[in-house]
Amino acid sequence: MVIVNMRNSHTLASVGRAGAVALACVVLSACRERRPPQGHIEVRPTLLDKQRIPDSLAVLEPAPGLTATQALERMRGLSQALGLPFRRGTLSSSSTADSNVFRLRVDRHRFAVYQASGAIQYRHPDLYRLGPDAAQAGLPSQDSLLARADRDLAKLATVGLIDSSAIDRENVHITHQMTQSAERAKGRVTVGKPVVLDNRIDFARRIGPLRVAGNGVRLTYGNDLRLLGVDLTWRSLRQGDHQRPVAVSREEAIRLFRERVGVHVQLGSTVDLLQAELVYADPGPRKRLPRFVPAYVFLYRVRSPAEGKNDVFVVGKKRLLTLAAVMQGWVPKK
Repeated sequence: MVIVNMRNSHTLASVGRAGAVALACVVLSACRERRPPQGHIEVRPTLLDKQRIPDSLAVLEPAPGLTATQALERMRGLSQALGLPFRRGTLSSSSTADSNVFRLRVDRHRFAVYQASGAIQYRHPDLYRLGPDAAQAGLPSQDSLLARADRDLAKLATVGLIDSSAIDRENVHITHQMTQSAERAKGRVTVGKPVVLDNRIDFARRIGPLRVAGNGVRLTYGNDLRLLGVDLTWRSLRQGDHQRPVAVSREEAIRLFRERVGVHVQLGSTVDLLQAELVYADPGPRKRLPRFVPAYVFLYRVRSPAEGKNDVFVVGKKRLLTLAAVMQGWVPKK
């Protein structure tokens, strides 16, 4: 299944790589009567509805962080696989309280590797200079985009950066960066038609029956199918020695979600459940984790009534609620 969206789609993978997406819009309610707002939870069909919940699941153990030499080798492997310009140089690094990022520039082409996860980023210099003239090449067909992406995924697999058999082919998302022109004449502003600048294809990773939310590959192409960007998060993960029983059922997870967000409902807000799924959740490429535990992940947002106005609601940012699905500290009987 391929999902095409001209803006941000409600996917857990994109939330794992970029974090919560801020929304700053005001929505007018359709109700005509002015009455005190009644809070409720608005649920749409999610992946969790049709997901098979196993009786037990493995806990995943990530490899330790990379050295500078290993980071450089990953950059070299990416360049070798995709035919990108590369030469060994001096890595620069930037550190924060919980991460370290190795960076390299080659003729204005930018590479970055996250020490904690081994995630790789590549940026072509033209990616930041796309304008309305990018539409002159014409929008590529979905088939041609997917064919090009499949070839590049196969190349990444040949140098060991991904396992092509672990790509989730059932949930492929295509999004676009877009722009619009605007002209002012005689005091009036005329806005042009939206123009597609690039094409971003997201492939998620799957281990056993579960996706690894936040792991996968994003390939960004221009309308001429030139490769303009790569975002690859594919941690080295080992399955633990024992399967752990799933301690929280689907129904219990939904009940706990309703319980946790109930405070918003009591205050007259509406909670929109955008997506839910049982996954291995990666909190982001900068984070160091001792293990990955299967968890129910709920993506939602809250619409709160504006003060003093019964028919106007402020839409908040998207939020993520994570509930562990297996027994913590469980030890199998000998």
